[in-house]
Amino acid sequence: RGWTQRFGLWGLDTETQARIRRPSVDLYAAICKENGLTREMVAQYAPEVLEKVFPAVN
Repeated sequence: RGWTQRFGLWGLDTETQARIRRPSVDLYAAICKENGLTREMVAQYAPEVLEKVFPAVN
């Protein structure tokens, strides 16, 4: 598996060994700061799942 699997908060450029900041870093920081996941966070970082995570209330 080695370098073929891509997951985690940070990526890695295998040529330069430079760490690459992913958007998940900022999302994780926001979750920690708020001590939970808010509708606004999902709307910003994963809008495609917003209605699944926070269904509309009629």
